[in-house]
Amino acid sequence: MKKITNESLGAVHTHTHTGSLKENKKKNIKGITLVALVVTIIILLILAGISISALTQTGLFGKVKQAKEKQKNAEKLENSALYDYEDKISKYIDGTSRDTENDLISKDIEDFKPKLKEKNGNYITIDASDITVKNSNEIVGYAYLLNGEVKGYTKESQYVYENLEKNHKYIIKVIAMDKYGKIKISKEIEETTIDKVYLYNDGIEYSSFGGEWKVSNYGEPNHGTFSKESNYLLITGNYCYTGNFMVMKEKTMDFTGYSKIYAKVEVTGVSSSHENRNTGIGLKANNGTDIGFSKRIRQSAVDNLNQGIETITIDLNGLTNTETYLIFDSNSYILKVYEIWLE
Repeated sequence: MKKITNESLGAVHTHTHTGSLKENKKKNIKGITLVALVVTIIILLILAGISISALTQTGLFGKVKQAKEKQKNAEKLENSALYDYEDKISKYIDGTSRDTENDLISKDIEDFKPKLKEKNGNYITIDASDITVKNSNEIVGYAYLLNGEVKGYTKESQYVYENLEKNHKYIIKVIAMDKYGKIKISKEIEETTIDKVYLYNDGIEYSSFGGEWKVSNYGEPNHGTFSKESNYLLITGNYCYTGNFMVMKEKTMDFTGYSKIYAKVEVTGVSSSHENRNTGIGLKANNGTDIGFSKRIRQSAVDNLNQGIETITIDLNGLTNTETYLIFDSNSYILKVYEIWLE
C-alpha cells in the first residue's frame, strides 16, 4: 500500500486566523483549515498522477490569488475573500452545509460513510470502499482525517490509524478525490479504541500482529493438531521424543515498546501419560532458535493438571531481537488459548 503520512510532510493543520482562541480551537477540532485542505488536494493530485493544472478547475487557487491581490501584505492572507471561502469549506466538512454548487466538490461521488474494519488498543482500521461514483468517474485517491487532522494519503480505500491511545474516542473522516481533482468529504464516524493491545481475544485475530497462525516446521508438525474454535485456539500435542508440536504466527513480530506478553490459557487434559510432557509459550528468532523469552505452562507429569483458566506472563525486558515469532508448543498436553495481549 502506498501511503504518505503527515510525519514526513509536516503538520498541515496549523493555519489559524487572528480570532479568539476558542474559535480557533473549535475549528481545529471539528474541521480542516483551508491551508490543510490545499495541501491535501495537492498531495492527492500528485499521488493520483493528475496534472497540477487540474487545480485551476477547482477554483481554489483562484480564490487564494484573489485574496492575495486584495491584501498583498497580509502575512496570513486574512481578508474577506479567503475567510468566506474557508467558511464555505468548513461548513461543508462539518455538515452544516451541503452546497452542491461548490466548485471544489465532486458531484459524481455520492455521500458516503467509512466503515470500521478492525480496532485494537493502539490502532483503528477503516474501509472506505463502499462509495458510489456516477458518470464513469472514479476515485483516484483518499485523505484520512483523525480528529480534524490529516493523517495520511493513499490510493487505497483501507487505512490504519496507528499509535493511538487505549480506550480513547476518535472522530474519523475521509476525503475522496475523483479523476477530475474534485473532492467529497465523508460523514464522520466515532470509534473508541479498546482497553488492551490484543494479538488474540475470544476468537478474534488481530491482523496487524504477525498474520495468521500456522503449524511450525520446527519440532514435529505431524505429532499434534491445531484448530481455531469459536472463542479459543486449541492445541493438542501428542508425545514425541524429538521435539514439541508447535503453532506459531506466520510473520515475525516487533515487540519494541512493550514490556510484557500476557496469555490467558487453560490446560484441559493430556494426550499421553509420558512423564516428559510439557507445554508453553515463547519467542523464537526467525531461524527457529530459542532466544530465551519463554514460559512453561506445564512441564512434568507431577504438575497439577486442572487449574482452570490462568494468565501466563513473559517479561520482555532485555529483548533486542526485533524479528521474532510468537510460538505455543505442546508435548502430550491439550491447551486452550483464550487471550493474548501486550503491555
